[in-house]
Amino acid sequence: MNLSDFNTLVSLLVLIITWLIVQPLKSSIVALQVSVEKLGSVVEQLRKDVGANNEETVRVGEVAKSAHKRIDRVEQRLIRVEGRCEHCHLQHGGEE
Repeated sequence: MNLSDFNTLVSLLVLIITWLIVQPLKSSIVALQVSVEKLGSVVEQLRKDVGANNEETVRVGEVAKSAHKRIDRVEQRLIRVEGRCEHCHLQHGGEE
């Protein structure tokens, strides 16, 4: 085998290796890049959603706290009214 044949064989092997290995790897890398970009977009949207959910959770907590205070006030009023009725009932000769 002379030098020219050897060079031709090496060139042919390089082409085959490029076609069988390098090209599929390039395609895979491009596909991975696209997937990573999509995941980046999804992660960014999830961050926004979590932030919005956190704000909503705080707001709901504040509303619940306010409602609980109103319920406590109504409960205290009810206790006072029941106490007056009980006192009134006993003063007028009623039994429990």
